[in-house]
Amino acid sequence: MKCFVCGSQQAKLIKRDHLFVESGLTSVTLKGCTFIACKQCGEEALQLRKPLVLMRAIARQLVFKPAPLTAEEVKFLRGHVGWSNQQVAEAMNVSVEQASRWATGNGTGAGMGASAEELFRILIFIECMSPAELAKAVTEIKALVSREGKQKPKRTIKAKPPVPLKIRLVAA
Repeated sequence: MKCFVCGSQQAKLIKRDHLFVESGLTSVTLKGCTFIACKQCGEEALQLRKPLVLMRAIARQLVFKPAPLTAEEVKFLRGHVGWSNQQVAEAMNVSVEQASRWATGNGTGAGMGASAEELFRILIFIECMSPAELAKAVTEIKALVSREGKQKPKRTIKAKPPVPLKIRLVAA
């Protein structure tokens, strides 16, 4: 196999897990990824057959995450649907500064309020899912929002900051 950097014929395919920080999230690990690795120059290139499908799978897992979203996850979801802070602010009827704080965390560790986060998740879901997925998942979102049989999480100033969702996906 030919190296994409130096042109050497000493490149080979290797498989291993990969911390997918290229997604903008520090908590996503892809299992069984294929890399082109060159023995001569040492370069490695991750091969993803369907990167858009992968990013969509990550977004879906975040939308249905049972815990509050972290600022990193809010920023990922906003970027995944191509929204600016201005667009988030308009969609949610908040200031641009507030939308920016949700995506940066502003060093406080404080996330969105429960109602704002539920609205944000629904808006993101509607933007990035297919019509078939949308129809199926409306029921799932209603169940998540209603939290039947579960105690609603308490959100106080003393609450711990949101924890990122650890995502492990099998590379396609």
